[in-house]
Amino acid sequence: MNLWYILDAVNYCNNPEILKVFRYGKIIANIIFTVVPIGMIVMLMVDFSKNISTNDSNVQKANLKRAIKRIVYCIVLFLIPYIVSLFNNILGSLGVDYADCLKNATEEYIVERTNTMAAELLAIAKEEKTTSSIEEAAYAISNVTDADIKDKLQAELKQLREEVESQNYPDGGSSAIPTPGSKESDFLYQYRIQIQTTKVML
Repeated sequence: MNLWYILDAVNYCNNPEILKVFRYGKIIANIIFTVVPIGMIVMLMVDFSKNISTNDSNVQKANLKRAIKRIVYCIVLFLIPYIVSLFNNILGSLGVDYADCLKNATEEYIVERTNTMAAELLAIAKEEKTTSSIEEAAYAISNVTDADIKDKLQAELKQLREEVESQNYPDGGSSAIPTPGSKESDFLYQYRIQIQTTKVML
């Protein structure tokens, strides 16, 4: 299956795994936009102090050129967000809007979506009682960070496993990649596709 098709099929701006990548990217960008300008200012001060302390015109010209280059680098650095925004607007016209991903890429929202996804996939597993749906619920629950919620969901999952095993419930012919037609929402179906695809790729 084409990788771009997989990414396009997933509602990525609500997907906890993808939002984590965006969140780490935001953290790195914030560090860069804080540290680099401070470093540039310090280096500019050093360059200008060298110019003041020397009478050599060649050295002064070299320091001035270096300072101008650093000023240009700073300007380019501060223009990056606007360039990214421009590309996002272009991609938005094609149906891809990464602004929503950046907006949703917060620790609180990621935790909320992870918990919600685990609970909803567990509900689907209880309804379908298939091996694949139980495995998908287990995968989602393993990503939950809240200990109390995780313990509660794992206890319910364990009870479901025991029930299915005791009844020797058949898999129902479910494939490795779930097919449309179940009662779950489109987003949950897309998320299940991603889970199974990730397992195959790993």
